[in-house]
Amino acid sequence: MLTIMEKGRIKSYFDLEDECGKVAYDNSIKNLKEIDDFIKGLHQKFT
Repeated sequence: MLTIMEKGRIKSYFDLEDECGKVAYDNSIKNLKEIDDFIKGLHQKFT
């Protein structure tokens, strides 16, 4: 499957996974508004 996909798209998916991982383990985010803003930013960045 990965050989069929475009390399740029695969890199984009790994970048998205890295961004989500950083947020999942970031203790400085204290409320849902910050998480909501982060998700909106990811949506704009990766779509």
